[in-house]
Amino acid sequence: MLGPTARLLQELRGNSRQRKSDETPNPSYQLDVVAPDKQPRSSGIKVLLIFGIITVVYAICAAIQYWNEIVQNKDLLNFSAGLFLVMVAGMFVQVIAANYKAGHPLFSVTWSQLVFPLLFGLVVYYPIWALAASSPRNLFSFYAAFLNGYFWESVVSAAKRPVDN
Repeated sequence: MLGPTARLLQELRGNSRQRKSDETPNPSYQLDVVAPDKQPRSSGIKVLLIFGIITVVYAICAAIQYWNEIVQNKDLLNFSAGLFLVMVAGMFVQVIAANYKAGHPLFSVTWSQLVFPLLFGLVVYYPIWALAASSPRNLFSFYAAFLNGYFWESVVSAAKRPVDN
């Protein structure tokens, strides 16, 4: 049984089963799959690099502007950074465990396998932060962060738009 993210990846790679002839195709879901040897890798890397540079410049500007608040709340900042790192560790352990279960050597992972879960990092981190902000700071927050990281596909597939009261 595959999660929604894994199914989408299979469809994008062209590994999914062909549609039955009696089904009508969904016109809003027409993706062109490029052959693996002809994928435009350099343009994608350039876009990610530019985005990364913009993000770092923004983070530096925000840190300069809000330096006083950062200094006053350094304990909270350290706590939230620790939760994020433990969540990322859970994501990495999940990737390593999945590779091991598939019969690969324990640490035989590619950078793309490790980076892909990080794309959903903020979606997975928000429930952790909401839990940690409303409870005392203790080991349970780190335990929950690790589990949310490990089960990141379930967290992403369960994420829904907040309902207005």
